[in-house]
Amino acid sequence: MVLVSDLGDSIISDYPLRFVPVAETARLILTDRVYKGELELWPTEECLAEQDELPYVYNYLPLEEYVCCVLASEAYPGWNHQALSALAVAIRSYTLYNLGKHREYDFCDQAHCQKFLGFSDHPSFLAAVNQTRGEVLTWEGRVINAVYHSSSGGHTRNNEDVWGGDPAPYLRGVTDFDQNGQNYAWQQTPFFKVSDFSTVLDLKGSGGLVITPSFNMEGALIGFAFRHRKNKAGREVSNEELRRMLALPSGNFQLYHFDREDLTEALQGGNLVNLGAVEVNQDDLTIQAELNLVVCSRLIQETVILSPDEYLLFIGNGAGHGVGLSQWGAQAMGEQGHTYQAILRHFYGRVPQLTKLE
Repeated sequence: MVLVSDLGDSIISDYPLRFVPVAETARLILTDRVYKGELELWPTEECLAEQDELPYVYNYLPLEEYVCCVLASEAYPGWNHQALSALAVAIRSYTLYNLGKHREYDFCDQAHCQKFLGFSDHPSFLAAVNQTRGEVLTWEGRVINAVYHSSSGGHTRNNEDVWGGDPAPYLRGVTDFDQNGQNYAWQQTPFFKVSDFSTVLDLKGSGGLVITPSFNMEGALIGFAFRHRKNKAGREVSNEELRRMLALPSGNFQLYHFDREDLTEALQGGNLVNLGAVEVNQDDLTIQAELNLVVCSRLIQETVILSPDEYLLFIGNGAGHGVGLSQWGAQAMGEQGHTYQAILRHFYGRVPQLTKLE
């Protein structure tokens, strides 16, 4: 690892280097991100390194500063103060519950853990963190796993319906208020040919695809069983697994099916909305276009058998796993005049207690 200063001085090291600010106001900037606290750089393993590959970067900072950084990465500064305060408590609780999630370090900077885009000192985020400083949600003497998401699409989900395991009393599905949020409705409607969908699921056998939906006790769709008609063995897949497998915005969706004739008829009667980018290949043009289509499709509410040439259409709402606090729902509740304590009680129930850390 080679570091070169503006004056031309260089430091060469096969060992990690840690940068420690000499003043409270000092900031470190790396690849356009601003960091507070200590920054540690580790050389990339030689056998895996590519030319100009960045070293591994670790940021060490106090809990409250980390909460503020995550809050600034997950929310908008113009959001209601009560909503930001509720999210700050959720972030702090989730952080303490999940310490060491990656074993050798606590959290990555992706949505897999919590989004982290570096330091922020925006007054909106600082005010929310300071108002709730040290406050967490606890149950049976322990900080709870206060998961949260962007938007549930009208109703949050039970934890066991998404990830399996035992029901958590503070992660029950409740009515959401995210209808005016920017992630409430899917911007795109994914569809797949049945034969391609079977390949993605790695289903064995032949014949039509047998699809059986499954529902929880409240009647909400939570997954499907898939198998080929000539193969009794198949695969049960939850909505959350399908979300990750197919890169869907959320697991809150309904599954429809239609055939080639339905699609052909819709295309013939479709209205052109917009012509997009064009690629030229000799005398051929490939044009991206937006169409308004009316497709005759059927909602899958019971077992169906589909031919390989039919299509599956996913129509849904929301963004994220849908469990715990809904960020856009919290924003709506804040705008309606609810306190951050009331927002937390709504999404996590009355079982957990709001507790001040010593």
